[in-house]
Amino acid sequence: MTLTSGDHLTLTCARHPAGAGRAPYGYRPSLRPDRAGLEPDPYTAPVVRRIFREYVSGSGLQSIAERLTACGIPRPSAYDPRRNPHHRGSAWSKQAVRAIITNSRYAGEHMALDHLEGCSGCGGLCTMQPTPPLIPPALYRDVQDILAQRGRGGSARGRAQAAEPPAEPPAEPVRAGSRYLLRGRLRCGLCERLMQGTRNNGAPYYRCRFPREYARANGLTHPVNVYVREDRVVEPLWQWLPRSLRSTVRESAARQPQRTVNRLLERVGRLRALMEWAEADDVARAELLNALRLRLVYEDGDRTVRVSAEVLHGLPVHGVLTL
Repeated sequence: MTLTSGDHLTLTCARHPAGAGRAPYGYRPSLRPDRAGLEPDPYTAPVVRRIFREYVSGSGLQSIAERLTACGIPRPSAYDPRRNPHHRGSAWSKQAVRAIITNSRYAGEHMALDHLEGCSGCGGLCTMQPTPPLIPPALYRDVQDILAQRGRGGSARGRAQAAEPPAEPPAEPVRAGSRYLLRGRLRCGLCERLMQGTRNNGAPYYRCRFPREYARANGLTHPVNVYVREDRVVEPLWQWLPRSLRSTVRESAARQPQRTVNRLLERVGRLRALMEWAEADDVARAELLNALRLRLVYEDGDRTVRVSAEVLHGLPVHGVLTL
């Protein structure tokens, strides 16, 4: 058994990988020499309990995240940078709070480890002990019931407090004039988070809401709200797509095998047909963007959008739109 230096968050055994892995937030590998397994982390276990208590008391995911950030409590990836090394800053997100309250391990489920005896890989310490739960199972069930009710919009209070979309929001039903075409595809260039669809005077917009305490915790200069109107992005995007397809064909014809060029021409022909259909049909527009694996990043400072698409697998296309 080895412990990482500093945070003591990883348990490994050369012979029994079932006893190996990363401890969930709120736990750490046991520091006792006579047992292996997990035990509550004295610093993060109280945070887990607090999150469950606040949610069952009526707080929403966003309000919990903002209070944790305001109290200076590092989010899981900041407490243990090895968890998600690509994440910056210490501010909590509602997705991090949601991941905790939906993890049944904290109620003791899926945490009973098999007894592994006679291990020579770690000096015989692989007799795994049951992991103590951080919260009562009844509290976990209450939280799941509230989460399900709020997801259905069960009460006025639930709708007001908890209508908070996940990191990758599901596609909405297609209705003329109501679909957020770029939902799940457009990120804020300042914080790299997905921008959420909203409406202003009946027009679709995308917004990145970033509370001031989040900006301080992440060391960012970020307005509280960043907005961009959907048609300001879509119009130059439709102009850019045909040009990018033509240039991709020209460049690929000179440096790709003929078999790949033939596949590319066939693919571009289907995309062009879809583009013609998409001029008057929202469903076709969405199918086109899905087919291209389109990803957009909005830069509020210079009012540009960075575009990334994929015409063929392994054949990316990049560009910049000026709004």
